[in-house]
Amino acid sequence: GTVSRFKSGGITAVNISSDFNLKNNTLYLKSMQGEAFSGKFNGDVSVNLINGATNVDFHGTGMNAESAIEGAAGLKNALSGTLGFNAKVSLNGYAPNEAAMMKSLKGSADFDIHNGTFGNIGRLENLLYAENIISNGIMSAALVPIVNMPVVKSTADFKAITGELTFNNGWATLKSIKSSGPSMSVYIYGQYNLLNASANVTILGRLGAEVVKVLGPVGELSVDKLTAFIPKFGATTAKILNAMTTNPHGEKTAEIPALSNGNTNYKDFKVSFNGGVESKSSVKSFKWLSVCDTSQIEGGTLKEQLQQSQDVINQLRQQKKEDIQKSVENVKNTAKQTSEDIKNQIQNTKDSINELKNLFKKPSSSTTQTAPAAVSESAAPAAADAVAAP
Repeated sequence: GTVSRFKSGGITAVNISSDFNLKNNTLYLKSMQGEAFSGKFNGDVSVNLINGATNVDFHGTGMNAESAIEGAAGLKNALSGTLGFNAKVSLNGYAPNEAAMMKSLKGSADFDIHNGTFGNIGRLENLLYAENIISNGIMSAALVPIVNMPVVKSTADFKAITGELTFNNGWATLKSIKSSGPSMSVYIYGQYNLLNASANVTILGRLGAEVVKVLGPVGELSVDKLTAFIPKFGATTAKILNAMTTNPHGEKTAEIPALSNGNTNYKDFKVSFNGGVESKSSVKSFKWLSVCDTSQIEGGTLKEQLQQSQDVINQLRQQKKEDIQKSVENVKNTAKQTSEDIKNQIQNTKDSINELKNLFKKPSSSTTQTAPAAVSESAAPAAADAVAAP
């Protein structure tokens, strides 16, 4: 039999052909083949016509990954590339709705995608918006220019992605998803919810040194040995460093694929992801996989440097305090001197007035009668000068 066009949800297939037969209430479609998402598929399907139990053994090649992921999972612009897959699953084909059908899905699948680019998921720019990074003002402010750099955007390119997953009760267990590109490679494991497109996964990644170098404060915290305080963070460097690094011991770092360009100068990182796969807020943490030697902070040169810096600050504070005290004292002394000058002027005025009074006192009996007239004529200019002087 042949079918020119078949559609189920977001999946559309054309030019389908298959052998078929009916036996024991079960419809068997053998050697089915057709076209979908610009590629080809083939396989076998069996459907129990009484209870709807459906078994599928399918294979696909040369498909458009972006279209296939959107059609099968509803994720738009997830990633591009050429997709191939193998799936062997069972489900209830008579389930009342799509959610019930997904919960009934059991089985396993593997896939590979070649020569593509991460879209709305998996990009380094999204991973850098981790909660532990954006909660720090310095690193958060540095993100905008960093994520738009061409060398950062180029990490979205990959040579190949391979994946293995199993299905049960509405969940897909990601046994292993590995991606390898020229400047970034990742290994992902965890769980994906088929019903709400959320995931709880761990991402172990590897970045080429040329990428780490341009990551600003984030990249500076990837060091293996701290030989100086990072000026941007000052005395809090050790604390921030602990929040940005995690011990690689016990992590599955051997599973991280090599960079496709053969670069062996790189830094490994770990991302904890929990939430909607298209949401930046689902990235809970981004940490470098390293044990940084901070011994110099705890009891050596850096501690001494910090102490010296603190001593200099204290000295500046003391000098400022002394300058202020000296300035206040000068103001006091100036005010005191001004007060003394005013007092002296007042006293001089009083003395001048007293002298003037003495000049005009009534003469005694021993004084001749002609004396007052002579005194009055000669004393008048002097008295005028005395009055004007104060």
